[in-house]
Amino acid sequence: MEFGLQDLPFELKLKITDLLSPGDVASLCATSQTNYTQLTPCLYSRIAVEHNADGMRRGIKLLQTLASPRTNLALLHPATLVRELRLWLSITTLGYHLASDWMAQRLKAMRNLETLISAALLRSAEYGLGGVSLLRVLHVSSNVPVMDGLAPILCMRPQFGRLEEVCVAARGLRRSERAGFRFLEIPGLKSLLHEETANFGTSDTPLIASFVNSLELIPSNSPALTVLHLDLTWVTDDTFPCIESAINSLRLPNLQQIQIRVFLIAHSEPSEPDFHPLLEAHPRLRSVSVPIRNFLNRPLRGDALPVLEVFSGHVEDVLQVCDGVRPLRDLTVSLFDRDSEPKKTQLVLGALIGLPSLQRLALVNRPLYYRAEKADGDEDEVGLDSDAVRSIAEACPNLTHVELHLTSIRDCTALEKVLGLKSLKIHLRMSVPSEMDMDAADLLDDISGAVNQHLVPRLPQLLDIEVAVVGVRKSSMLEPEVRIVYDALHVFDVVRRDGEREAVESEVQVKLPLFKVVGFGGHFYGVRKRN
Repeated sequence: MEFGLQDLPFELKLKITDLLSPGDVASLCATSQTNYTQLTPCLYSRIAVEHNADGMRRGIKLLQTLASPRTNLALLHPATLVRELRLWLSITTLGYHLASDWMAQRLKAMRNLETLISAALLRSAEYGLGGVSLLRVLHVSSNVPVMDGLAPILCMRPQFGRLEEVCVAARGLRRSERAGFRFLEIPGLKSLLHEETANFGTSDTPLIASFVNSLELIPSNSPALTVLHLDLTWVTDDTFPCIESAINSLRLPNLQQIQIRVFLIAHSEPSEPDFHPLLEAHPRLRSVSVPIRNFLNRPLRGDALPVLEVFSGHVEDVLQVCDGVRPLRDLTVSLFDRDSEPKKTQLVLGALIGLPSLQRLALVNRPLYYRAEKADGDEDEVGLDSDAVRSIAEACPNLTHVELHLTSIRDCTALEKVLGLKSLKIHLRMSVPSEMDMDAADLLDDISGAVNQHLVPRLPQLLDIEVAVVGVRKSSMLEPEVRIVYDALHVFDVVRRDGEREAVESEVQVKLPLFKVVGFGGHFYGVRKRN
């Protein structure tokens, strides 16, 4: 008796579609009338539009389908099936910038896109059961302010009463095109995320004031909010109104996860606002990525954040929450600091002694609260040695996920006491003198040998390893500045069966190849893929 795909239980088909791309789900729907009827809701339930040219063209066609009027009353309209809509939009890919009247074409493209998305949203409610849209999640990342036009629609009740999560990422917006921040006022949300990079001047004071006003309405419009992320990089002048008090005035009784990165560039240095009032007023917070250090050097109140489980911060921030009382299980520490001192690393290692139940740890060399980066090749980058790694293993024996910046890949063998380790990410920064030429294939052999001989045999639960390698060439008379000459991610997947290792599969994702520099010219070294 033959057994085909159409004979599988419906629940198993749903599990299969969860593993497929939208294109594959569309192909599956076209195989039979039964599959079309059963799986079409899966095809439209989660929609993602990518910002590249092909993704935008396909996305516009899909949005046109969602915005079209109903032609068959016996069938569900596709817009009524949408539960998650994720849009990465870039109208630059539509080619308007090639026209002589590109400004007018940009405005036209922006309005057409906003109208199309608005029509698709309205169809989802118009043809939905009881006039209610099933849309639950909306993510919009765009270089045009389409959310200014969508926000009034999403505020309609009960049409969009099921909307729980909104994420808005705005980059490169023209100030003249902005109308406000009405999306912050969408009622009934449980998760709200906003990321924006913009330049504001004296004439934009009313626009910033509208942001503050919309921000202050969040508690009354979304009292059940549990997740709040604000990531703002705003270049301002001295007349910029302070938003610190507006953020500190928020009172959200159900808030459990918060991330705030406010980088206000009024002069050459980023500001350090004081968010202690916000943190101390929300005892239910479980996940926090908010700067605690402030210019007043005021410590966090001892009884604040009593149920904290996940924290990301710089050294001074971490030292205030790693007291052995808060039930931390996930910790990210940035060793990157404009005022870094070697002893701070030792302070962090000492604080880990009070966290024996910690499961995830990342000691990284990247800023968490602001975007200013060190110049490539800075000498004070922190790399942990084997003694530091051994201290981590002894203090936190229950770790399952670790991310570290090391001086040598072999230093991570000191983690052999962490028998439950499942995932390991290593960052290596290698200095390549101008007179030395290093073969990328030899580098691959060194890393693969260390992984296969020293890591995998000693860590029985290890499943995946990532080694991010950056090679920098120091300054010389011919090369006055430091340059990155190699940047790649080496990924290893450990295949196990019944607890025994079968194989280690590897691949290399090269971001920047290694160059052999001779004067101002160079020769490319190929990087081979090892299986």
